[in-house]
Amino acid sequence: MNCKKVILVRHAESSNNVSKRTWQRTFGSLRLPSSWREVGEVASLATLPMDSPLTTSGQRMIDRQRDAFQDIMKSSGTTTIMHSHLQRAKLTAEGLCAGWDEASLEECPILYEKSLGEYARIKSFASRVQEFRLLLAARTEASLALVGHSMLFRKLVPQMQERKHEVGNVSVWAADLWEDGTWHNVELLVPGWRDGWDAGPQRVEDDQDGI
Repeated sequence: MNCKKVILVRHAESSNNVSKRTWQRTFGSLRLPSSWREVGEVASLATLPMDSPLTTSGQRMIDRQRDAFQDIMKSSGTTTIMHSHLQRAKLTAEGLCAGWDEASLEECPILYEKSLGEYARIKSFASRVQEFRLLLAARTEASLALVGHSMLFRKLVPQMQERKHEVGNVSVWAADLWEDGTWHNVELLVPGWRDGWDAGPQRVEDDQDGI
């Protein structure tokens, strides 16, 4: 049975990521915001931002991970990078590939975060993920990379759902996709950021404490 190597990268920190963390620290923990900045971050969620921009810290994350990402790509012989059309994923892909002439970036129309219709269950998120899985299996490349979103990746690769606390911003994963649609050898290659730039990238050992 044939398989292909897939490298998966979550996008860098976006403004929406910051707002969600602020919500969790405040109202999510039964605490009022302590500054107007926190008020603004929480209030921005009310606009249902779907295409949130990268933060300055997000760009730093890309710069920090670029060399490791390109080393992985080159050592695996991977040149095709598919990315979501949403700016946080597109800019992450472009930033990680900066200065690498062999990179072939390709925007994929169904590699995006969960839509409002899917949140409302008017459209089927599972059906789109299955469509994307079939698309991947039909590709002719022996290896390729995806730059996208944690929710889609965790639905696409069950083992990443089981380790969801490790799917940080700009974390780099590798997995084997077999032609029957199953995933094997799912591995976190480069840890990303779960709690923002100041917290630093998570350690691989963190998965041992079950948090």
